[in-house]
Amino acid sequence: MLDKETAASREEIAEIMRQLKEEVRHRRRELNSTATTPGAESPGLAWPAALDQVHAAARVNPHLPIAWPTWPRGLWPKIVALAQKTVRRLLRWYINPIVAQQNRFNAASVQAIDMLWHEISRLQAPSPQEEAGSELDGQ
Repeated sequence: MLDKETAASREEIAEIMRQLKEEVRHRRRELNSTATTPGAESPGLAWPAALDQVHAAARVNPHLPIAWPTWPRGLWPKIVALAQKTVRRLLRWYINPIVAQQNRFNAASVQAIDMLWHEISRLQAPSPQEEAGSELDGQ
């Protein structure tokens, strides 16, 4: 009975997390489609899904859970998980600075990619002179 309740609550949590992620992606697309660079009109270009993937993978987490929320079944898997937890804690002084450096690089890369995307969308938007010229051509 407890296992069914636990499985049901995990499924509910997974569904809530999926909905939350989708809402965040939708909101990010809305903000990016309406955002303008200084002095530029809103281009209305669609935010590529690849940029969502770049944003989602930008941060590296060095502390992924081992044997959490439940420990594995059997004695040897528990011993292996305990050894992995111990080694991770002992090597934290070595791993954390590397991960911090990687996260700084990823953040700078994401910022550069965002700047490039906004510049591309600004350049693809029709300029006021082009709009005025197209209006004169139509008359």
